Amino acid sequence: MVATKVLQRYSGDFLNLLQQLWDEEVFPTLTAINQTYSPPLPIAELETIYHSISNRERLHLENKNDGQSNEVREFISSINPDDLKNIQDLKTKNAFLSGLAAYSGDDEIISTEEILKQIEKEGQLEKFYTGWSKLDSIIGGFTPGQVIVISAPTKSGKTTWSMALTQKMKKYSPCWFPFEEGAHELVSKFIERQQEPPLFFTPRSLIDNKLEWIEKRIIESMLKNNSRIFFIDQLDWLTNEKQYLGQEINNIMKGLKRISTTWKVVICLMAPYRDWETDRKSTRLNSSHRL
Repeated sequence: MVATKVLQRYSGDFLNLLQQLWDEEVFPTLTAINQTYSPPLPIAELETIYHSISNRERLHLENKNDGQSNEVREFISSINPDDLKNIQDLKTKNAFLSGLAAYSGDDEIISTEEILKQIEKEGQLEKFYTGWSKLDSIIGGFTPGQVIVISAPTKSGKTTWSMALTQKMKKYSPCWFPFEEGAHELVSKFIERQQEPPLFFTPRSLIDNKLEWIEKRIIESMLKNNSRIFFIDQLDWLTNEKQYLGQEINNIMKGLKRISTTWKVVICLMAPYRDWETDRKSTRLNSSHRL
């Protein structure tokens, strides 16, 4: 059993701690709950009730042994909840459950009250305003960590509008990934119209379309130019036509969201408006032809 093997890797002190938790906290609580029912409940139901009412304050796991808190986290993360189905040892199972009830970490479950306290401590979220008063009044500005999708039919002005937005938000040192039209082509259009192009930053050469490469260039422009907003033109250039389009786009959006959240920047992604049902059928047909 996975859980038993994991437990065996830890020191005797940690095993003693888990035994102490069972003896002093878990078992007495289960017994007290069970006495309120007639007939007594099955142990599985007792565990569910205990887990629902237990909390970190009552277990005092970290207060009892702060030095073991990292081992508790490692122990919990090493066990998949599905493994509980195969664990016959009740003490091992409840040690895991009580450890979860006492868990403290970056991904622990918290309440909106804690989030409010964090906001009060850190201040309100930073806002990036577009400079267009009507638009800002509607959307309330952009927030670091957002991925903004600018979608419209082909040749309807997505790039032109985004260039205007770049001009408005120049204090955020915009950085462009112009896959659709290269930076030289974009700047040349302004010259032809006898207009001054907006100031933006861009890779000298777009040698890759993978998110890993894009993330490195984002970090580079943040360090060199203090860039806070990034434009990607456009979504189709990030996809791989050999893969199913729907899943591919889903992965791309998740990746961009992770990047924007990690580095606290705004990413504006241009995407053509399309009939997704038609695209889905077309993608499947093309995939079958490739097979």
